[in-house]
Amino acid sequence: MYAIADIRQAFANVRGWSYLARKRLQLENRGTWVGSAWILLTFGLTGTGIGVLMAQLQGRALGEHVPYVLFGFVAFNFMSHAMTGGANVMVSSKPYLLQMPTPRSVFVLSMVLRSFYLLVLQLITASAIAALLGWRPDFQALWAMPALAVYAIAAFSVAMTLGLLCARYRDLTRLIESGMRLAFFFTPIMWHADSTRGTADGLIGFIMLWNPFTYALQAFRDGLLGQPPDPINWIVLGSITLAFTITGFVALNGLGRRVTYWL
Repeated sequence: MYAIADIRQAFANVRGWSYLARKRLQLENRGTWVGSAWILLTFGLTGTGIGVLMAQLQGRALGEHVPYVLFGFVAFNFMSHAMTGGANVMVSSKPYLLQMPTPRSVFVLSMVLRSFYLLVLQLITASAIAALLGWRPDFQALWAMPALAVYAIAAFSVAMTLGLLCARYRDLTRLIESGMRLAFFFTPIMWHADSTRGTADGLIGFIMLWNPFTYALQAFRDGLLGQPPDPINWIVLGSITLAFTITGFVALNGLGRRVTYWL
């Protein structure tokens, strides 16, 4: 089966996709004095600034709300990069795909590795800022580890599915990018369900109920904030991951060979 062979070859070439991830990061930071530290500075300033602003608007303590916002940013940034980066992964890999018979999974794994590199940098930054505001992790924070493992599987599957579909239908890329920008405001990253303009039974509650990013985000963030895991978050996250794993495998098996004709 084509999909199995493609994935097997990709995982056998760890040096190949890790090299591609490293070179892509180097190109993105070429010509800058600070390099990857811009990721830390941009994330830290943006997350802290928004956290302070929203804490004032919602009447919440800085030590409570700023870590809430920062860890929410970490999770959503990874999911957003998996969606938008995945949509462009095959198109951006056009020079390689047209020159050599490279497994399609190599480029997806490279993108997931870059996303995880950014996530780790942002998580370190968020933890440092939160610690300055009094945040202290407990054993519940260990739930973030399995959440990250599920994130990795989901990111690979989502990127594979969207990458192949968007190579064939380029308009989907614009739709996904617009959808993720809108999803940012409809996901509880900066606000709580019990904010002054809504309750869990109103519009905010409806949005949280049907927004899959809410469950995926909370499965990661709740443990870091010392909250016990909510089974519904893990059920939804696991179901979404399983669904995209199946669609990613089917897409790779059915469209993987033909992707070069669409580029």
